[in-house]
Amino acid sequence: MTEIGTLFYDPDCGICQRAAKILAHAGLTARVVPGEVETLLDAGVHLERFMRQIPFRTEQGQVAYGALAIGLALRTSRYAPVRATGVLLTHPLVRPTAERAYRLVAENRSSTCTLKP
Repeated sequence: MTEIGTLFYDPDCGICQRAAKILAHAGLTARVVPGEVETLLDAGVHLERFMRQIPFRTEQGQVAYGALAIGLALRTSRYAPVRATGVLLTHPLVRPTAERAYRLVAENRSSTCTLKP
């Protein structure tokens, strides 16, 4: 299966690092990589927004953030239950709740993000 996008995580955030390790075992075909300034800029990611929300860049160059980004990454999994979770997170009826849950976690994470635009 070919790569289907890239999920960039904050390498200075403990929660993000743990989530990236979990995703490494989720059968994703999308890449999960630490967000470095040059790589993020090349991918079209807004650095200021990256400091608040995880971005996912599709093969077509579109960038999604937050719970939608996670859902899109999960949809690339080789494992049906993981793919189904991604489909659920991106469903229009579930997305508002998923975004609120994501925002709650993101606002309460203890990040030492040192990324500077």
